[in-house]
Amino acid sequence: MDKAVYEADRNALAQLRMETKWLAGCPAALASRVGTCREGAVAGSAKGLDGTAFTPSFFTLGQVDTGNFSYAAGYLLREAPGGNVTGHVPLLGGTLAIGQVWPDDYTSGPLPDYYIDYFDLGTSASYRFANDVIYRVDPQDGTITAIAGILTDDDFVIGEPAPGGYDVYNVPYAFRSRYADSETAIYRYANGYVYRLDPATREVDAVIELLI
Repeated sequence: MDKAVYEADRNALAQLRMETKWLAGCPAALASRVGTCREGAVAGSAKGLDGTAFTPSFFTLGQVDTGNFSYAAGYLLREAPGGNVTGHVPLLGGTLAIGQVWPDDYTSGPLPDYYIDYFDLGTSASYRFANDVIYRVDPQDGTITAIAGILTDDDFVIGEPAPGGYDVYNVPYAFRSRYADSETAIYRYANGYVYRLDPATREVDAVIELLI
């Protein structure tokens, strides 16, 4: 892959990156479970264990809306002042986790050819892309089978800690045998590069370019 082509596709991706797309109303699964889908029905879910408010920015979603938010059943919920749920977003690791079926009503965004080829994603039926995350899905039933990569423009600087949000190992599958986490080093992927981190300090101590 020519590096100029990669850079062009990376720039195109920056233009295509989706804002947080809210689905209207209450998730069907939650509505059937709690009836009216009001804030009181999911009491206690408005903040994490450390007291951090659940907002779009907490989940690193692209567009930060103002309003009241809570979390339940793998969804970020947006609430009206009276407590009724007016919108929802399926979340990575929640509704959008390996083994879950991709929600039919949640739109997959476009993805430049470089990333389709780089991760060997196949046809559009075999992957989904939303809020900077690529999901492999079974074309037959839409089940999420893998998370191919987290695409960000975060800055990794040698000698400084890695940006937040890279707690999960995300090296592309073709390189996992070569860059496997160990007691002496952990590896994270972003934008065509693998970064080696110190496990204790999470400082970046090496950068490996994967482009050929």
